[in-house]
Amino acid sequence: MIRVAKPDDRDAFATLWSAYLKDNRSQGWNILASAKNQELGTRLFFSYTQGFQPGVCLLWEDTGFTLWGLPMGGYLYEIARMPVAMGWGTYVAPGGRQLGIGTRLTEEAMVHLRKLGFKSVTTSVKSGGGAAKIVRDMGFSFDEEVVNRRL
Repeated sequence: MIRVAKPDDRDAFATLWSAYLKDNRSQGWNILASAKNQELGTRLFFSYTQGFQPGVCLLWEDTGFTLWGLPMGGYLYEIARMPVAMGWGTYVAPGGRQLGIGTRLTEEAMVHLRKLGFKSVTTSVKSGGGAAKIVRDMGFSFDEEVVNRRL
């Protein structure tokens, strides 16, 4: 069941965030499962759950999370003067995948973000992955491709 995370959920979130970082790295993302990135997730979590910044963290039991909102320090982007929320990550543990949990977490996050006054959202997904299908099915547009090359 989906619920809005509270500050007391720190340990559950930290465990899921750590798994998210490791999972993304194993799938070829350049995000490191480092102490600095672990701290970033924790700081965003507290910023949103304690109301210091607009954003939301939703949990699905101990199986998944989604984290959306303003970056620490304010707006990352502004589009036509409308606030844009950043999608920091949605993660579902392997045992809970292919059950629609990621879709439900993301859909519920959009409801909360609208209530907070956000007019649009932005996030990054791996093309061809499960997250790309979720956001495409939800009506996200893929306006630009990000390309990477190892040197």
